[in-house]
Amino acid sequence: MKIKIELYGEMYEQKCNLYYKEQILYSGYVDNLVTSVNGYLELKLNYGTNITTPTIIKRLGNIILWIPTDNIKLNEKYLNVIISIEEMAEIWKMLGYELKDDMYLINYATNKDLKALWVANSGIRLYIENTSEALKIIENNSIGFNDDSKEVHDYINYLIKEDWDELEVNFINKIDLPKDKLVIYIDYLNILTEWIPLVNEEKHYDVINLGSNYIIKFIGQ
Repeated sequence: MKIKIELYGEMYEQKCNLYYKEQILYSGYVDNLVTSVNGYLELKLNYGTNITTPTIIKRLGNIILWIPTDNIKLNEKYLNVIISIEEMAEIWKMLGYELKDDMYLINYATNKDLKALWVANSGIRLYIENTSEALKIIENNSIGFNDDSKEVHDYINYLIKEDWDELEVNFINKIDLPKDKLVIYIDYLNILTEWIPLVNEEKHYDVINLGSNYIIKFIGQ
């Protein structure tokens, strides 16, 4: 399991360290990690710092997605967290909760959420919080692709410029990232970033890479 938790202390003084792929997501009191005061399940991640990154828990099928809402640009250690319901339930149980009792607090991910994760996986998240502004940075500072075909460029431009509201998810899968993947080179603030927005399936770059070894594909795309 890529996500794990270490607990120490007792009762109201209990603390924890929460990790994903060996990266620290939270360090502090257990009671300060989880909230549902706004009517949905939210984690107050801090990546081992004193900066809180509010993160809403959502679902897509049997997959749990952690959607950051603020401060990701201040946490250079940020990772897209995507796990199975079973993994979430195991972590939840260690924190003293039953996931089945809290499922009503977990809303379904929207296509806007998916696009935000897609963009956050680009690395531009380190500089900008707003998805639309991050996309402008990507569009204006891309210096090359590893595939120059018109079909690929047109599809990327479509995904960047258009809302995803009318698209319908065909599937979300966990995979080992294939060797055949699209790379966009972004030169921003004198830092070169390599973003893998799409992977190849059946000779077409039409599968969207959300990071953390998870991909989605839309019906008809």
